[in-house]
Amino acid sequence: MTRRTLALIALLSLVGCRDRTEVVERVQIDRAPKALAPERLRVEVVRRLPHGLVQAFRSTLQEAADADLLLHLVDATDPDVPGQIEAVREVLAEIDADGVPEILALNKVDALDEGQRKRLANLYPDAVFVSALTGEGLDELVEAITNALTAGLVTLSLAIPYDRGDLVAAAHELGEVITEKHDEDGTVLDVRVPVAVASRFEPYRR
Repeated sequence: MTRRTLALIALLSLVGCRDRTEVVERVQIDRAPKALAPERLRVEVVRRLPHGLVQAFRSTLQEAADADLLLHLVDATDPDVPGQIEAVREVLAEIDADGVPEILALNKVDALDEGQRKRLANLYPDAVFVSALTGEGLDELVEAITNALTAGLVTLSLAIPYDRGDLVAAAHELGEVITEKHDEDGTVLDVRVPVAVASRFEPYRR
């Protein structure tokens, strides 16, 4: 895996509760917002496992701990929503994934009445309310994911002289080149890079 891949490909783990089986599916999502269309969001969900099985499947579950972001899907119609959430978070804590940033998404909200919605909104004010059936809330969910995954990136407009071709190569390796053209002085480009490497290009910002 190249440094560019490490910088710009986010690892989004989808976690939740269902069927008493622990599943953590890894999905790589390009940090560019264009790649975060609702149809790209595939959902797999999980259930609490006994401690021994958590340890036995630790290497598989480790994908959640290695993620840049957790998308925690919860069935909003479940009679014990808090129990669902706590069960998943207990497993995440066991695999040291409780420190990974999380977006809590409450699914099947189309089946809730107004009172149920208000109760859950009061309990989980930062949650995103979605319905896979009707599409409600998917745009908001995509926006939340996009914002979370691009928080560590910055877009730079650069004018790099021809004798610094190494910096043009670095822009391609470490970032996502949005536009690129050439003039009599050098290469003019817009690039999205991690904040941690932005200072490398600072002398050539325009």
